[in-house]
Amino acid sequence: MIRAARTASLLALSACCLSCTPSGSLRLREAPQTKDDVRRILHYASLAGSSHNSQPWRVEVFGRDSLLVFADTTRSLPVVDHSGRELHISIGAFLENLRIAAASLSYVAEIDPLPGEASGPLARIRLVPGQGLREEFKPEDLERRTTSRIPFGTAPIRPQDVEALLRIDRQSVHLFPADSPEGRLIATGEVAAYRQQARDPLAQEELARWIRFSDREVLARRDGLTTAGMGIDGLAGLYVRHVYTPEDSRTEAFVSKGIEKTVRQVEGAGGWIVLTQQDDAAGWLRIGRLYERLNLECQRLGLGFHPMNQVVEERGFGERIASQLSLPGKILFVARTGYVQGAPDPVSPRRPVDSFATFRQGCRPEGPRPRRPDSP
Repeated sequence: MIRAARTASLLALSACCLSCTPSGSLRLREAPQTKDDVRRILHYASLAGSSHNSQPWRVEVFGRDSLLVFADTTRSLPVVDHSGRELHISIGAFLENLRIAAASLSYVAEIDPLPGEASGPLARIRLVPGQGLREEFKPEDLERRTTSRIPFGTAPIRPQDVEALLRIDRQSVHLFPADSPEGRLIATGEVAAYRQQARDPLAQEELARWIRFSDREVLARRDGLTTAGMGIDGLAGLYVRHVYTPEDSRTEAFVSKGIEKTVRQVEGAGGWIVLTQQDDAAGWLRIGRLYERLNLECQRLGLGFHPMNQVVEERGFGERIASQLSLPGKILFVARTGYVQGAPDPVSPRRPVDSFATFRQGCRPEGPRPRRPDSP
């Protein structure tokens, strides 16, 4: 009882401290100090977003120009992502960052998706030196990319910005104003789905495994959801990091505050981005690449970007919304967006390259030469 009351008061205090600088100055995503192009490319690729910041990728590097990308299934989320959809979306985001990073170092990344069994490679990549490559985004954009959990402005998205987002993929990308009937439908569904998932004991247990409250655990694991990443900053963040354990995330007070925060978030939106595609491994990888590019484009336009996929994860919600919106394909990804004044700096930690990449010399992966894609 006392513990629950203390959790409630701390989380209430954290709401007043959202604008504070996170306590501590941990270096959580250091670039490798090397001239090795492959290592630099893999570092920037690893800055991609992933569910629960699980970073579920594994790479085998052959020589200096050939790579195989695998899903690290030990980092899967079998409760909220039982089909492996979000795992593949995370890998797709990794591939898009890899392509952008390679172009910045004058390589064409020829990516051959290999959607199949999760135990096998999901993509084969060959780095081909090129000249005069045109790429809209740069490594510094990948470094600044972040998930913004703060409330956004509720002003409508400007027509020219809507067009910039839709032209990324007019068949898969859909944007609905927050104050439209469609936007209100999505917002209502998201709150209901979040509430259902937040009170699911199995989902609570899975979430607790990925929470990193203490600085020591953050530095040791360099993954998962940190206090700063969850918006628990300032004095409250300092206290939580030194006192609380991941199991405290399962208390009624913590869960209730999370639901209240989600309500405020969906009320603080200018629009909703919905991505549809075929519901298979190939479609999931493609959605991952689109998601990452949309996140970067929103950043360029001064728009916050916050994936809110409980509406997809919880059975029945996405299907009902898709039927009412008459969207083609299946809803695979949902994000809240809206204008922000000064986006927050990225705070999610990242694992070093050597923790997810194995370097093999003198050989290349077997198989046909990858195709050279023109787009995600």
